[in-house]
Amino acid sequence: MLNFIVQNCGSTKELFKKARTRYLSGLTRESVLPVSRWSLVFSGKYAGLEDQYRQCYFERYVGHIRDCHWLAILLYAGFGLLDLYLFPEQAVSFLLIRLGIICPLFLVGLVLSYRSWYHRIWAGMLAFYVLLTAAGYVVMGNMVPLVHYFGYYVGVVGCLIFGYAYIRLPFVHATSAGWLVFLLYLVFGNHAAEAPESVLVNQYAYLAGFNLLLMVVCYTRERADRHNFFLSFLLAAEKEKVSLINEGLEETVKNRTLDLELANAQLNREIEAHKASEEAKENLAKQLRQAQKMEAMGTLAGGIAHDFNNILGSIMGFAELAIDEATPGGQQHRNLEEVMVAGKRARDLVKQILAFSRRGEQSLQAVALEEVTQEARSLLRATLPTSIVIEMQIKSQATVMGDSGQIHQVLMNLGINAAQAMEPAGGRLAITLDKADLQQDFCDKHPGTSPGTHAVLAIEDSGQGIAEEILERIFDPFFSTKPQGQGSGLGLSVVHGIVKNHGGAITVRSEVQRGTTFTIYLPVAEQAVPDQKQSPPDIKGGREHILCVDDEQSLLNYSRQTLSLLGYNVITRDNPLEALELFKARHERIDLVISDLTMPHMSGEDLARELKRVRPAIPVILCSGLDTRIS
Repeated sequence: MLNFIVQNCGSTKELFKKARTRYLSGLTRESVLPVSRWSLVFSGKYAGLEDQYRQCYFERYVGHIRDCHWLAILLYAGFGLLDLYLFPEQAVSFLLIRLGIICPLFLVGLVLSYRSWYHRIWAGMLAFYVLLTAAGYVVMGNMVPLVHYFGYYVGVVGCLIFGYAYIRLPFVHATSAGWLVFLLYLVFGNHAAEAPESVLVNQYAYLAGFNLLLMVVCYTRERADRHNFFLSFLLAAEKEKVSLINEGLEETVKNRTLDLELANAQLNREIEAHKASEEAKENLAKQLRQAQKMEAMGTLAGGIAHDFNNILGSIMGFAELAIDEATPGGQQHRNLEEVMVAGKRARDLVKQILAFSRRGEQSLQAVALEEVTQEARSLLRATLPTSIVIEMQIKSQATVMGDSGQIHQVLMNLGINAAQAMEPAGGRLAITLDKADLQQDFCDKHPGTSPGTHAVLAIEDSGQGIAEEILERIFDPFFSTKPQGQGSGLGLSVVHGIVKNHGGAITVRSEVQRGTTFTIYLPVAEQAVPDQKQSPPDIKGGREHILCVDDEQSLLNYSRQTLSLLGYNVITRDNPLEALELFKARHERIDLVISDLTMPHMSGEDLARELKRVRPAIPVILCSGLDTRIS
């Protein structure tokens, strides 16, 4: 903007410099006034200025012209008093000339000077008045003795001076009137007078010379006046040009300023858009880092869960076998039942780990959220202390596609967390089920969701709340605000994983000492809820031969004992290559193969393919502590 102003200011200075140069050069070119040499009338391309000049000349001197009328009346009438004193016998004739003709005519001219059209005739009228007054002096001079004649000759000269100089007649009119006065005096001036020839020649020569002198004065005066008018015209023309240039410059500056304002507004919009883009980029980067962290932790959790399931399977399997052999009610039986309780707790923990890693089994079907919510409420009511009031509002009978067990787990985890946040004084726990239509802007902020109708589950508590600085970390695995030894740090991570795995989103709003609200959005399904599942049939044994393959020796021992109790003939191998060699040698006697999926040297899937090449009809059961899809 500063550069623009400086540049345009510089341009303005140059512009005025050029205009001044053109003006001065114009004055030089027009140093010779463009008028006729003899008549002083504007000519050539400036002929149109004549009317303007005359109008301007009249407007400047109209007051002076009126003063001249009064002066002429006073002088002409005043000298009439002298006539009455000197020539009483001619008093009537002189009064008739002075007061009956000349003065009334000047009064008529004075009255007409106030008419709008008078400017067109004033010069001609005053030239006529000069001629008329001079004629009056000539007539009166011829009526007096020669000794008094020269006084009226002076009056004729005074008329010439009045016409040429004082009354400011234009040169053409003044010259015309002056020479007509000279001719009038030449013809009638001494008609009745008896003057010597030398006196007459002297008077004529003096009058002609005086007329020429007054012509020069009038010519010089009018030429100077016309020259000043012409210079004023040129100056006004240049001023108009400069004004037009200024207007154009102002318009240019205005347009440039408007362009700058528009450019500035566009720049501000681009800056705002860039800021919004940077914020969106930062949000996406945070989401990517969170997703990568969750993915890495999920992979780690899945691997840990696989190995832990193998160990846990052996513990719980052998505990079941020992319980069957122990005396019911005895100490050993009770100890083994405690082992089973601990094993089930460990199994639930593994389920949470698998849910967090998104690798747990999922049975997706139509689920009535109202029923799941009611079941969770009943269980929470039986679990939580009575100091916590549980409120429920069902505003929608929404159905979603999902795993009812995992959704139940979400409600339980959030309910227990809420109860722990309200310890020890208790408080209010509100569960609300409703519907909402999610828009695209919400889905942009929560990847994995799609616009449309969603069921909305809100769990609100009146507990201690969560500090803002740690609000973004609450879904991180193994992050916990509880004291060490209380909680695994997987509860909210599991909730987050289950909700995301169902194509939904979870948000949290919290204020310290005011409570926390978790809101879950799950896409609504149109399918109907299926009938209740039937109870599984009783297990029956058999006499067939079963080959069990697993790299965990404890699981092999458990499988052999369990299947043997059911009457089966069991063969075990902890190496898949050895199991394949055994099957090739004795495949006609083996009725079923049970194999682990993940083993060293050869996977269970590859082992099954090799077994099928030897005997295509052999049934193979693949087992794994980790949910893996077989291609």
